[in-house]
Amino acid sequence: MDPVADPSSLEPRTTRLRQRRTAPVVVDTPNKMEKDTKKRDGTSNMCHQCQRSDNGRTVRCLGCTEYMRRYCMLCITRWYPHLTEDDFVNSCPFCRNNCNCKTCLRKNIIKKIKLNALIGLHIICSHG
Repeated sequence: MDPVADPSSLEPRTTRLRQRRTAPVVVDTPNKMEKDTKKRDGTSNMCHQCQRSDNGRTVRCLGCTEYMRRYCMLCITRWYPHLTEDDFVNSCPFCRNNCNCKTCLRKNIIKKIKLNALIGLHIICSHG
């Protein structure tokens, strides 16, 4: 059949749009305060260094004020052989500003970069 000869082919087509899918509304979303309660009340056994909770016994630092950080015995002997278990109870490497976990090392690099940027800005402004 010739499309030009067919009068129905000359009529404008009606477009069909797909219906949009909407995301389901979740009524019970946990907020940040509820999420961090395990860190605050000390019921978590997750190691601050390796972020695992299945490495056996953990030692809780009593010096930490914000969160109760814990270190597993495996990480204590592997990463901090010069510190005793009592040292960790009194003040952990995080409290001593000597933590070498991935998260703390990244935070220290960001702090140093910001500090160097501020020092560089101060030098530029003072020579101006």
